Amino acid sequence: MSAKISSRIVSTTLLRGGVCTASQRVSGIDIFTSHMGIPIVQVYPKGLDVAQLQRSLTTMLGKYPLLGGRMRKDAQGLPYIEGNDAGVRFRVHQCAGALPAYGPDRHLHPLLKGFHTPIYPWNIFKDSQPLFEVDVYQFDDGGAVLSNTAAHSVMDGTAYWGFMVDWAACARGEEVPDRPMEREQLIRLGEANLQTPYTRGYVYQMGFWDRVRQFAGLGWQHLVSIDKDVFRIPANTIEQWKQQARTEFPQADGATTAELVTAHCLKVLNPFWTHRRDRCLGHVIDLRYKRRLRVPRHFFGNALGHGEVMYTADELDQLSVAAIALKSRMPADSLTNDDLLGYLGLMERARQTKGILKLMMRSVGRTLDGGLVLNNCSHYPMYEIDFGTGRPSWHDATRVVFRMLMIIPTPEMDGGVDIHLTALKPELDAMRRLHKH
Repeated sequence: MSAKISSRIVSTTLLRGGVCTASQRVSGIDIFTSHMGIPIVQVYPKGLDVAQLQRSLTTMLGKYPLLGGRMRKDAQGLPYIEGNDAGVRFRVHQCAGALPAYGPDRHLHPLLKGFHTPIYPWNIFKDSQPLFEVDVYQFDDGGAVLSNTAAHSVMDGTAYWGFMVDWAACARGEEVPDRPMEREQLIRLGEANLQTPYTRGYVYQMGFWDRVRQFAGLGWQHLVSIDKDVFRIPANTIEQWKQQARTEFPQADGATTAELVTAHCLKVLNPFWTHRRDRCLGHVIDLRYKRRLRVPRHFFGNALGHGEVMYTADELDQLSVAAIALKSRMPADSLTNDDLLGYLGLMERARQTKGILKLMMRSVGRTLDGGLVLNNCSHYPMYEIDFGTGRPSWHDATRVVFRMLMIIPTPEMDGGVDIHLTALKPELDAMRRLHKH
């Protein structure tokens, strides 16, 4: 499959919301996620009304004014977002032919280079680089692809999908409330806990040679040995796993879909990790749901924490899917409130000393020799984003440079899931033998 699609640009517009807002500092967590643009692609078989998209996005930029701002550096060289209403770039492309039937057996990973406008970290501080790029690809049969690219340092997945829900509602003519743009909570907590020790090590500071080894290993893996594929786990399979879990562990409160799917993937991948060292399951945690931190539910930024669960090789070999699933839950004492405050203090110290690039998620490093990072997106409303012409039929995102499992609901929202798995090629082949027909 070609890495590009054939298209021509029809129009390029810079949209402004007409609202300037106070500058906001960028937190250590924001910087840690990187200034790289993350493309999110959705397919609309019934097309999109471009004029309505532009009108509603202009309205939304008035409610989310930071999105139309620009990344700057202060006198100390620390990044912040200037809410200067410099605008968001909106491009319309025309594609020849009919909209392909994109889905789990024809996903967009090989085509994403031709389906978005990239945002690179080395360009992020230029006046000419918006923090948000929108590309609409219109096909001859009326179908369309919507591709949004945001600098990850501006917002995480929860913030992004909250914005998308509001944008779609606005396009349908519904009233959308003003959203808070205050991003200081995590920085203030970090400043108050600069001396609080962080001993968990889920995020740690690398020495020089450790950085060389880690980045060289991830870079080489990205170039030659890692890939992404999509596999559908139907609702009836998940229900069978749940019933098995209820039978095997009647006193437990039941294994969730995400836990069971993760356990299944760990069992499939484990034989390829031929050493006997312990295996790591990395967790991405939303700090908005850690009540003692009091992060606003509509916090517009990155509110991401990290954790991990360790398995022995024998456990993944011998335990059932249900047992592995239940163990995937992080114990309550593995991430206490003091741990979270220490983590925020670590991030703030690294921000102030410009040492963020020296930090590493331990679970990411462990994926090089036996591990997987879980990004559970099954609760996100990606298939509810209706701009007035119907819901999307497919959702896709770029792969990362390490082993990662992304869990996404099916377009039918029928209880099944699509797993977007980034792994080594032989590991993907094993999954294909189980799930591709």
